[in-house]
Amino acid sequence: MILLLVSSVSFSAGAQDVSIASLPGTTFRSCPHCPEMIVIPSGTFVPSQVRNRDGTLPYSAPVHVDAFAMSTHDITRADFRRFVEATGWKPGSRGCEVQGPVFWLYDPKARWNNPTFPQTEDDPVVCVSWTDAQVYTSWLSRESGKHGRTRYRLPSGSEWEYAARAGTDTAYYWGDSASHNFANYGLEQCAPCGLSRQGADQWDFTSPVGSFPPNRFGLFDMLGNVWQLTDECASEVVHGVARQRCDMRVTRGGSFNDSAINFAMPAGNPYRSTTRNYANGFRVVTSVDLALSDH
Repeated sequence: MILLLVSSVSFSAGAQDVSIASLPGTTFRSCPHCPEMIVIPSGTFVPSQVRNRDGTLPYSAPVHVDAFAMSTHDITRADFRRFVEATGWKPGSRGCEVQGPVFWLYDPKARWNNPTFPQTEDDPVVCVSWTDAQVYTSWLSRESGKHGRTRYRLPSGSEWEYAARAGTDTAYYWGDSASHNFANYGLEQCAPCGLSRQGADQWDFTSPVGSFPPNRFGLFDMLGNVWQLTDECASEVVHGVARQRCDMRVTRGGSFNDSAINFAMPAGNPYRSTTRNYANGFRVVTSVDLALSDH
């Protein structure tokens, strides 16, 4: 049995992943130090597509997404610190990519707890790789297992875009125009790219999670602040044939370092699964069962 703390109310639910007898929008923690999760309803959406060479959009059939739960915020430094202290994992042993004057540079001294810019414990953790996130989600699943059984993982590409859009079909979940009142990002245009403080965005680098309004699903910082790691395999075209490369994983959502156009949905960047970058973080998901409550 799993004892879940749900919107300040406790009840029991069973099964292998999280089984929540509740409605979309319910928040819960599957263990005292697990991240706050929120239930995302099932539904369909039309994935964004890269335009054809003639400027037209290719046809894309609607995609159905089953109900799931996603962490309301990116995993923070405080969240990640608990994991590191509990396991002894050393995700910064090989340094991290940082932005140089022109190009990205490898800094062997950069770490998740010292990304070369100031952060608070409430800022999203950065300088973590897809591999680091896998170890974290495995640990989190074991920790929640002390209270029941919850399997945490990274979101798929479809889950991420569906959750980020939250029922909208605009370039950003608040509308078609970028706004520093809704997200932490850089200059309006690249060439050159750079950091920017405007409106509610008063941070050069990362901002504490939840500093901007959530989207309609109750998720904070789905665009801007940090790129979010997903389980989506990158794709490449070789001799005219598209193929997937699962040694490369796609990040979504843009960051403090990106221009307005670069973090419009469905912006994505491929990274090797072992690459650490000071603009990359992640959030977690888990499956749910939206059975009607009899409590």
